Amino acid sequence: MIETSVPGTVKKVRRGSWNSNPIFKPVVESQFFPVDVMVMNFYDSLVPGRKKAGLSFWQMMVVDEAFYLVPEDKDPSVQVVSPNGYRAELSSDVAGIVATLFALGHMGNHQANVAFRRLLKHAQTLTEYAHIARLID
Repeated sequence: MIETSVPGTVKKVRRGSWNSNPIFKPVVESQFFPVDVMVMNFYDSLVPGRKKAGLSFWQMMVVDEAFYLVPEDKDPSVQVVSPNGYRAELSSDVAGIVATLFALGHMGNHQANVAFRRLLKHAQTLTEYAHIARLID
């Protein structure tokens, strides 16, 4: 089992209230394609062998003015494979952070860039940051 350090207070956001969340809402409003679907698609591509992410329920986590998405049916640890070939075994929470960073990085608009920087700042406080940095490089 992978132990994860999560500094700051991580809060779950109630399903159904994502679009009204002040941290998530600006990104949603600035994007044509649904942000949550983009994160799920990246999670599917980064975590091979897992059942399709769109078939499970997802939870939004908010920490330090940043958000990320994680599957509710979390595996204790998952193998994450980056398009650059780097592999790491991470907790589902950290894999969700990586997938959210990928999605935000591909959106290419101001609100997504702000959200990316906030989440990256949080990721830099985690013990797994070396893996995160290699995966998103």
